Amino acid sequence: MKPETKIISAAMYDLAETIQSGDGVANAACAQAAERLDLQTIRIRQLETAIREVIEDNLHLADGEVCTLIKLKRAIGYT
Repeated sequence: MKPETKIISAAMYDLAETIQSGDGVANAACAQAAERLDLQTIRIRQLETAIREVIEDNLHLADGEVCTLIKLKRAIGYT
């Protein structure tokens, strides 16, 4: 079982605060990794919401396996 992204992000923030790094590069890298994970999570959520809205606004084009929006439906597991 893989841990959730928010758990990994929290661990990276914790490492950024506690790791012993003389020049601070490791601390900065951990903090930046955590921030990027958080930003990616937000962006993915925004994109999934937009895709779902497009599908629902255009259900007449998303009505089967051979439809205009099939790639978007499959990308988000729309049922």
